[in-house]
Amino acid sequence: MNPTLLKFVQEHLGESTGLGRPPKVIDDHRYRLSRIVDQPLPYWLRDLVDEAKDNPSLLLNVVDYVVHYCQLKPSRLPQLQVALEEGRSAYVVGVDSGGHLELQHRQPPELTELMNETLSGRDEVARQLAAAWSGAFGRTPDLKAACDAAVVAVEEAAKPVVIPNDQRATLGLIIKALEDKPEKWTTVTGSDRDIDSVIGMLRLVWTGFTRHGGDPSPIPLTPELAQMIVHTAVLLVHWFQSGSVRRMTA
Repeated sequence: MNPTLLKFVQEHLGESTGLGRPPKVIDDHRYRLSRIVDQPLPYWLRDLVDEAKDNPSLLLNVVDYVVHYCQLKPSRLPQLQVALEEGRSAYVVGVDSGGHLELQHRQPPELTELMNETLSGRDEVARQLAAAWSGAFGRTPDLKAACDAAVVAVEEAAKPVVIPNDQRATLGLIIKALEDKPEKWTTVTGSDRDIDSVIGMLRLVWTGFTRHGGDPSPIPLTPELAQMIVHTAVLLVHWFQSGSVRRMTA
């Protein structure tokens, strides 16, 4: 995989210096990337490639920078995705909440497919879920932001089903409405117990990393917990948007 990634870096970060000299790293990219990786980077492109060749973490940071900040040729992104997959990389190319490309930790294909289906909506649910996914699985994770965005994404997906007349309804109010009259909603299975399961999953997203009711001790927000919350949010968004959880009809 490294030869493909190194070639990818060379194609996007170098510029000719003329007079038969080797290409240098484009100044704007070198300055910005140096700040991101918090270390000085070489002037000559070949020296940067040599450093990245011997430092996998630096190489991934540079590739992440390229996909995020550089204008990629349409043909290059699929080629990069194939190189990452064939190299059994832990990373894939995904998008953040602003629609910008970035490297993200590879997730189960079923969840990734549901995530991509939601992103195609290009609405507030998609934007918030992209922020949650990026915060949990990006190269520079922000676990608190990921969980906050997961809450908003689920709120936006569940409100039209549970409390359609209250655009300001929080996830807490949505959970209360389901708990107060669970018989008003059903799932594709038709089982009453499945609504209880949905409520439990909503509670995980809502209170999975905070404590309420006066308990002063917060739950430690680990990467594993944040990832579980985001995975759960993806499933809940899909269920509410697809009609798998719906209001009972008369």
